[in-house]
Amino acid sequence: MQNKVTKIKEELENNLTEINSLKNISNRINKGFETYKKEIEKLSYISKINQIKKSCENILVKLIKSMEFEYKEEENDIIFKEYYFNGISPPTNIEFKELNLSNLKILWKNGDINNKNINDIKFILEIKEQNRQFQKIYEGNNNYYELTNISLKDSYEFRLCSIFNDLISPWTDIQKFNLSELNDLKFIHTLNSQNGLKLHNCHSVNNNEYIILYNESIQFGPYYKYELGKYLVIYNGENLLKAEFDVIDNHYKDKFELKTINKSENKIYYEVDINLELFSGIEFRAFNKTNIPILIKYIDVFKFNK
Repeated sequence: MQNKVTKIKEELENNLTEINSLKNISNRINKGFETYKKEIEKLSYISKINQIKKSCENILVKLIKSMEFEYKEEENDIIFKEYYFNGISPPTNIEFKELNLSNLKILWKNGDINNKNINDIKFILEIKEQNRQFQKIYEGNNNYYELTNISLKDSYEFRLCSIFNDLISPWTDIQKFNLSELNDLKFIHTLNSQNGLKLHNCHSVNNNEYIILYNESIQFGPYYKYELGKYLVIYNGENLLKAEFDVIDNHYKDKFELKTINKSENKIYYEVDINLELFSGIEFRAFNKTNIPILIKYIDVFKFNK
């Protein structure tokens, strides 16, 4: 009996040894599987990275092929004659044409597609805002754009690009434009009720900055002694077509002849030739002889250089 028990015990111990061995093998298999799984995932990421890298290389090759360049040996450098980003160049021959003292027309010519002129092309025109960020003001097929209500005092910056199907050109160089320079004008100053303008039977609004002319009201001033020459005077406000204007010498009350250049409800442009030696100063006057209130925001004064 004892021999049988001993034999059974030995068999159990052997089985236990085999079981432990199998457990160890199982554990090693599980560890190997986890390692293999991580390697698989790593290979998958590497494959994706390689795909992205390959795509980037293809894009770079296309970009390089789309550029024309020449090698200049003496300077050991590459000189780009003209670039074609994905085969399309930006607009060319940009021009500015003044329509009047407050409107501007911008014109340009088509960019080229693989050195060939085409008609089915769009353009984007952007202007730099006061926050120094570019803002789109036009997108379309026309080779021109009219910009309205621009200020003679300010300079403007533009840029253009071309679009053909899914292709977009680089931006043009920034184009700068100043309307007063085009008209050979020198900005003198801006006048308002806080800066030289006087009131009779009027009211001020917006912290006394703006002037409201009611019936039989007069705005006058600034009694400024201007140099002899021709001046451009621009009234900015509302209902200005209801107002009457004149310019006088405050001392002798001589009136100067006015030449209206442009007028609207919001802006009045007139030219005046100050051709008398003055002992006092000039008054720019506005009258309201109607029952409709007139708002004067400010007056800009420019001198013609010629």
